[in-house]
Amino acid sequence: MPELPEVETIRRYLATHLVGQTICRALLYTKALRRPIPALNRILPHLAVSDVRRLGKYLLICFDQGTLIMHFGMSGRLYWTPNNVKRSKHDHLDMVLSDNSRLRYNDPRRFGVLLWHVGAINQHSLFAKLGPEPLSQQLSSCYLYGFASAKKTAIKPLLLNQDFIAGIGNIYASEILFRARIHPARLANNIADSEWVLLVSAIKQVLKTAIQAGGSSIKDFVSVNGQLGAFQSQHAVYARTSQPCIICGSPIQALLQRQRISFYCPGCQILPSAGCTGQARH
Repeated sequence: MPELPEVETIRRYLATHLVGQTICRALLYTKALRRPIPALNRILPHLAVSDVRRLGKYLLICFDQGTLIMHFGMSGRLYWTPNNVKRSKHDHLDMVLSDNSRLRYNDPRRFGVLLWHVGAINQHSLFAKLGPEPLSQQLSSCYLYGFASAKKTAIKPLLLNQDFIAGIGNIYASEILFRARIHPARLANNIADSEWVLLVSAIKQVLKTAIQAGGSSIKDFVSVNGQLGAFQSQHAVYARTSQPCIICGSPIQALLQRQRISFYCPGCQILPSAGCTGQARH
């Protein structure tokens, strides 16, 4: 699933190449993905793109008349194609642009979202409870402590809670906790003040580095221009089970937490005796 760095990579590319273009036609090939799709084939034609934004893992293509909201789910992607290239089986939306190219949305697993919203975007129900952007000044150790310090839940699933912080998914949560030297099964109410400071720093450092690398291409992620991300070559723990830690040499281990696998180093991320949640995987 594309997380914040991947969606931000897409946003930056589209901000350069899509803003100012007009959608001449829109061809919709399905009625629903994860949610029903509005009649974009009637809404989008003749509208000019004014901006491309991101909120958490959502991509927002903005027009003066409203906003096209996209979420890529597990396998969704946008790609550019010449106007005369036929659609493939899993292409669900074509936007024919004023430069005679097409921007296509493809989603084999159909877990993505395509929605239309008129009005202030923060009034949409998807964003009413969305947590702060991790690279914004809103994300501070004081905020983390205030939200999470009384919660008897493990820190790793908490990082995946979009009401807590927007945009972090399974890949980057594991990498962030490794950099902060916090075990993924540590209970939030067991984390010290100084560790919240380290966690904020780790969140910002990992995400900024991943964005600079164009995100992580593990399975499905390819940017709009066909370029793969490169951050997977810098993963310290994610999907590195049994491989040596880059710092201490201990074998990386995996832990099942709420049906998601967490990766960590038992030498660098020590679990206190105060308790945890999770199930070891071997």
